[in-house]
Amino acid sequence: MRKKIFLNKSFYFILLIIITVLFTMLKSIQLKMHNTIPEAIARQRMLIGIAISDLNYGLKGYIGYDIINDTLIKNGITNRTEAFYNKDVLNKAINKTLDLDVSSNSKYPIYREDKGMVVYYKMAFLLFGYNVQGFLYLYYLLFLVSVLIFIFTFYNRIDLLNILLLFVLSHYFLVSIIPYAGIELQTVHNQRFLAVLGLLPSIYLSFIIFWKYRLSAFVKLGTLIQILILIFVYFCRSSIIYQILFLLILFVIGVLRHWFKNPELGKLIFIKINIFPIFMICITLFLLQLHLILSLHHSYDSTTSKHLFWHDVYKGLSVHPKSKIKHNIYGYKDDSVQQFVDDYAKKHLDRESVNSEDESKLYEAIVKNKVVEIIKNDPFYIFSTFFYYKINSFFHYFTTTLFKTINNYSFWIILLLITSTSTLINKVFMNKWFDYFKVVTFAMPFSLLPALIAFPHPSVYSDTILMFTFYVYLILSGIICYLSNKYSILKVLSKSYKNN
Repeated sequence: MRKKIFLNKSFYFILLIIITVLFTMLKSIQLKMHNTIPEAIARQRMLIGIAISDLNYGLKGYIGYDIINDTLIKNGITNRTEAFYNKDVLNKAINKTLDLDVSSNSKYPIYREDKGMVVYYKMAFLLFGYNVQGFLYLYYLLFLVSVLIFIFTFYNRIDLLNILLLFVLSHYFLVSIIPYAGIELQTVHNQRFLAVLGLLPSIYLSFIIFWKYRLSAFVKLGTLIQILILIFVYFCRSSIIYQILFLLILFVIGVLRHWFKNPELGKLIFIKINIFPIFMICITLFLLQLHLILSLHHSYDSTTSKHLFWHDVYKGLSVHPKSKIKHNIYGYKDDSVQQFVDDYAKKHLDRESVNSEDESKLYEAIVKNKVVEIIKNDPFYIFSTFFYYKINSFFHYFTTTLFKTINNYSFWIILLLITSTSTLINKVFMNKWFDYFKVVTFAMPFSLLPALIAFPHPSVYSDTILMFTFYVYLILSGIICYLSNKYSILKVLSKSYKNN
């Protein structure tokens, strides 16, 4: 009888999880996220052009035909805001590129990393046809696959199903507040938002690693698929390297914890902790690098394929309110960094400019020297920028956005769901709650890293906000479970009955 009730509860949770994912997708469609190409328009247009050049014309090497990019521009895929949510204009432009004469046409590369977006667009075109709606559908397909693997792996663990429910509710909240981030985000398939897709695989893998979950053939397959999703997201958005670092460090901590408890274990320590996910992550990363070495066109080199790290660090320093007065750093736009480099070039190099793409090595060196100079001469400015103003900026955005959503019915539905589900599983969840709390607490600082390095604009907060919302929901669920368990009506009635 108990087992039957338990299975009914599991079914209830699974149903709620699936419904929440479907409602989140419907919310995205309601917000017209399926009718748009995300910012930055010029870069996404070039990536789409490379995807079409490969799929439709067989051009390899992550390069595209100029005529395809020009056709997309001529037919409306430009920075004009009126075309952002016009799927007819966007789809017409894409379909105009499918029947061109490319026999003698010049080609273009796409500088910097994150070339995985080419693969993302290719997958969307292959699965859903040459239309912009497919970009959104692919996002939710990947998200749903990750959710289903979690469900099928932990279907008999109601405590972990509750964790998954809290996560998908956090995801719904995040999707619903995308409009508040402005045009820089605007949709879930924006590169800046795609980091979110790596979070659930990371959480899943942390449970598999840390608690030595039994690796049946299905769990191994599920683990491998979650790793593939995680590495694919890393290929699309390299800033999620922190999620991989989180798993590696968590694994090391797990090994050290068991070793300090029982040093005699030796190699047998891997009986206590799963090495399979970490091994497969390393293999998959190696295969990705091998793919890039073998596939990239010769026009790419180690410089043009790297991200501008110091560019972002310098830009992030402008969050300090006295940045302009103290160090003449202003604005979070890329143009402000380029202006500094150009001024330096005129003063010290006797030239007008240093291009961030063609001369990125020199460009980065100039910016790095300036940042290092500020670190040496004004360490308090650096400390207060990174550990106060940037973190404060995040919490300010989170709280103001949260207050904006309080009047929304979905806010209260989420609270009702957390309260009711937490009451259902009070004792089961409380037994493991502190373990989950420790893992999520450990993951939180890692999720802050991208915003700490770059300028903390709302558009780069997506994964951080989801993790923090998940963290808040986890704490809230734990409190409700504790109170429900302690002050259960059944307990009160039982005590009353005994006293009588």
